[in-house]
Amino acid sequence: APSPNAASAGRTGRRRPAYATRDLTKGSIPKNLWYMAWPQITESFFSVVDQLADLIWAGRLGFQAIAGLGVAQTYLMMLMTVRMGLDASMRSMISRAVGARNVSYANHVLQQALTITTAYSVLLVTLGVIFTHPLLRVLGLGDEVVALAAPYMRIQMFAMAMMGYQRLMGGALQASGDPITPLKAASVSRATHLVLSPFLIFGWLWFPSMDLAGAATANLIAQVLGVSLNLRALLIGSSRLSLSFKRYR
Repeated sequence: APSPNAASAGRTGRRRPAYATRDLTKGSIPKNLWYMAWPQITESFFSVVDQLADLIWAGRLGFQAIAGLGVAQTYLMMLMTVRMGLDASMRSMISRAVGARNVSYANHVLQQALTITTAYSVLLVTLGVIFTHPLLRVLGLGDEVVALAAPYMRIQMFAMAMMGYQRLMGGALQASGDPITPLKAASVSRATHLVLSPFLIFGWLWFPSMDLAGAATANLIAQVLGVSLNLRALLIGSSRLSLSFKRYR
């Protein structure tokens, strides 16, 4: 018979933290709801602060930078709506599988979601980089705005792809009952972006001066860090999920 700690041990044999194995089918429903809600509320707050900071730095570059930032982010958010739908459907399927104690199926759902995300990200980045200028020109933007917005938008295409992976993996962890690990990843990611953005935008210290593209570069670096933290948790099995591609199909 398995040991009492088997359910709480990850792939490496280390005991899983209590917040990753909490049974949300028992106890107070309001307390369980708040346990799942507050990390996601905090994560959303950090995201808004991060976007506001980019607007502040863009304002120091001039109104053309603010215009370019706004237009580029609008296009990027339109492209992310497909990803949001995928995340919602994946969370629904994983939470049902975990609730039914069918973790192997939950891992299979995550594999398929990663497959779809990869295909969509490749398509998104390829088309986005190719059609950056036409997408900006169709709105009648001036040359100065396009000159600032185009490099920002191209780099942000790659950053949005990484953000898609971070949110997908974070959503999978949340659906399995672990809202804390995604919060940690998002906190590191947002803090990195907030600190690094002005250095890359204005060329402080030994960093290059990249104007608006510096904000996108900082975001790309931050998103890679966030993805790495969520992926590590999934690979070592520190939550209920334990990502493996040995039986991928």
